[in-house]
Amino acid sequence: MGAKSNITYIMKSIQKKSKKKQDEYSTYWLRKCDTLIGEIWHSKYSKKICAVGLSRHHYTDCKGNICMHHLIGKEHYLYRWDINNMFDLCSYHHDRFSKFSPHSTPELFLAWLAKEYPEKWKYILNNKGTITQKKKLPFTFKQKYFELLKEK
Repeated sequence: MGAKSNITYIMKSIQKKSKKKQDEYSTYWLRKCDTLIGEIWHSKYSKKICAVGLSRHHYTDCKGNICMHHLIGKEHYLYRWDINNMFDLCSYHHDRFSKFSPHSTPELFLAWLAKEYPEKWKYILNNKGTITQKKKLPFTFKQKYFELLKEK
């Protein structure tokens, strides 16, 4: 590959990224929002302890890093970056532990959540079933990014 083709490749790459930045609903802005909400959650809201271990008053089965779990799935853009939709779990209870996890045993996890964290359960009940297409949201991903940036 010659110098001229390297330059052409780099220029095309820059043009693609520039085009993505112009689309306010692009994955470029979506990923920026996801990264930023993670930083905000871990610096301001996270208790830095697994909610499952906390409710059971022991942490012997908690393993790994603290993860930010979305109570209402990330495909629901309206709630994807809502702090009330976040929940601390260790990586073991988030998705690896087959006997108890919101991803492997959702019914069991939701029953536990309703008992141990009724305010989070009410949040789910009040907001479930609201799938909003991204073009019909009251914000664009770019707008949400700058809104989240103010909170940081």
